[in-house]
Amino acid sequence: MARKTFDELVEEYAAEEKAAQNETEPVETPEVEPSVEDNHTEPTPEPEPAPVNEEPKTEEPPKDDPKADPVIDEIENTNATIRKRLEKQAKSYEQKLADKDAEWQKKFEEFKSQFEQKKPEVKTRDNFEHDEEYVAYLTQQQIDKDRAEQQRIKAEQDEEAAKKKAEEDAAAAEVKSRQTRFLNNIEQCFDGEARDTFMARLKYAHSKGFGELLDANPAASDYLLSSPKGPLVLAKLLDTSNPEYFRRVFPVGGINPLEQFSELKDIERTAVAERNGTVEAPAALKKPATIGRPGAQGSGGTGGNPMSDPKARLDYVRKVMGY
Repeated sequence: MARKTFDELVEEYAAEEKAAQNETEPVETPEVEPSVEDNHTEPTPEPEPAPVNEEPKTEEPPKDDPKADPVIDEIENTNATIRKRLEKQAKSYEQKLADKDAEWQKKFEEFKSQFEQKKPEVKTRDNFEHDEEYVAYLTQQQIDKDRAEQQRIKAEQDEEAAKKKAEEDAAAAEVKSRQTRFLNNIEQCFDGEARDTFMARLKYAHSKGFGELLDANPAASDYLLSSPKGPLVLAKLLDTSNPEYFRRVFPVGGINPLEQFSELKDIERTAVAERNGTVEAPAALKKPATIGRPGAQGSGGTGGNPMSDPKARLDYVRKVMGY
């Protein structure tokens, strides 16, 4: 059997491949047999199908912008302003810190240079010819050390005293400012004889410990001494004809600061209304009428327990209730 040539093997392989392709994928177009010059030429490959022209994609029209929201715009503008202000403050603060660090670094360098210059030379026994000279040197070193320690202690004491004096001066200035404001408020609230009467009554109350009571009630103290209407309310509190005002603000059992301030403001409204002549004093604060004991009047009365008499007890209840 003759051996097949290479060209024959190629033709045979191409034919087998073409037959397998025809079996798996049906071809609609008729096959075109390639022209072969002789039995030893390769068949021409089938032309590739022309690419399908894809339709050009049309760009979608831009969507309409959402409606303007003035509230959101205002929020964004406000936040932007706040951010800028915070950034400015942060930069300013960082710059101040950097300047302060540079200042302290400069002071430290100056102190370091001065310390290095003043640092005494440490000597040993070898630097002296006699023992007496070395002992005198050590003694002087100890004296200098003690003197430096005393100077350090004195400097700390002076610094503490200066700090304490500054705090006392600040406290005194605050007290002076409150006194001046209080006196100005008195001038605005009272005139002539009324002012003299109020000051005399206030001085007498102060001698009886009213200042200590105010110190124990800072909310009332701040209001009475700082508010423009404080003297009017204070005059009501010190009014001997109606101590109910005082009991409302300073009850024996104590009072919450918020409730105390509310009572003060309520008394202020009453005092201002009375000064302007618009309303009378609240009826709840007027002195109640004195009601005699049941059974004390009438035929003979009784010296024992009046509530033991049913008729007297009923008459008393009716009189209290007003019917």
